[in-house]
Amino acid sequence: MADANEYFEKAMLFLFTQDDLPRAREMLERALALDPHFAEARAWYGLTDVLMLDSGYSNDSSWLYKAEEESRQALRDDAGSGRAHATLAAAYLLQGRKELVPAEAGKALAANPADIDARIWLANYHLLNGDYAAAQSLLKQILDMQPLFYPARMNLGESLREQGDIPNAVLQFKKILEVDAQNNYAITKLARTYMYAGDLAMARRTLERGRPQDRKRYETRLAWALLLALEGRKKEAAKEIDPELTKYSQGLVWATLPMAEFYAVMGDTSQALAWLERAVSNGDERVEWFRRDPLLVNLRDLPRFQQILESTAYRRQQRPK
Repeated sequence: MADANEYFEKAMLFLFTQDDLPRAREMLERALALDPHFAEARAWYGLTDVLMLDSGYSNDSSWLYKAEEESRQALRDDAGSGRAHATLAAAYLLQGRKELVPAEAGKALAANPADIDARIWLANYHLLNGDYAAAQSLLKQILDMQPLFYPARMNLGESLREQGDIPNAVLQFKKILEVDAQNNYAITKLARTYMYAGDLAMARRTLERGRPQDRKRYETRLAWALLLALEGRKKEAAKEIDPELTKYSQGLVWATLPMAEFYAVMGDTSQALAWLERAVSNGDERVEWFRRDPLLVNLRDLPRFQQILESTAYRRQQRPK
């Protein structure tokens, strides 16, 4: 149906060249109201369920199971839907079932070798394993195909930062903001990059440019908590870490390590180590980054920190190649 397709195309615009998840969901809902068996739209709608957590709009992990349901409905409507498998890869990664990601991404790419979203979740899988070469290869493939696909540029920036290339990481995030000046992902990750570099003034200026409505997003609150802790404003920092933000960080793999960093900066090494262990149990195995992370410097000489790194490295070695 032409009208359903029009809403679908608008959703893609809001989703991947702008950071406007609510509008993207609205457009996909309209498309599905017109054509309930529109498998491509159904699978993308499932991805927006994943992004409700990933973007910091919600701390309710049931969104990931809703995403699974939407994906399976898309497969019932179209058994060859590679898009549904890409969404399953995303859901599994955030559920902590990382070992299922390569197979689902592989099915998506077999159905559509040009699928950029399958590549992004496979790249995320490699990033969580600390395999930067494999991740960057996929991210550069995506950017060759679609230079304005900001998730790929964002993850490329993250991988460069973790390898110590701060100038090029900053460049990637600024490129996103040239296209969408209010992209909350890019704002928070650019601010965090300045924090890792020790430039707290630039980190604050970057966070302050965000939209007022984005200040409530858990991803943004976590970045502010870390900045306030680094600035020595510990009472204000502690106020950010309420039960709702804690729940968000416990369940989302990308948000768990930042809590370890927060408590390390605050001087609570016991909590920091507990959160680092939680990060590993959620699927974060970036051992080399844990070792280099400047915000974890207070933990480096602790025996428990070394034990976490050694056990994580061993687990990575046991993973099938």
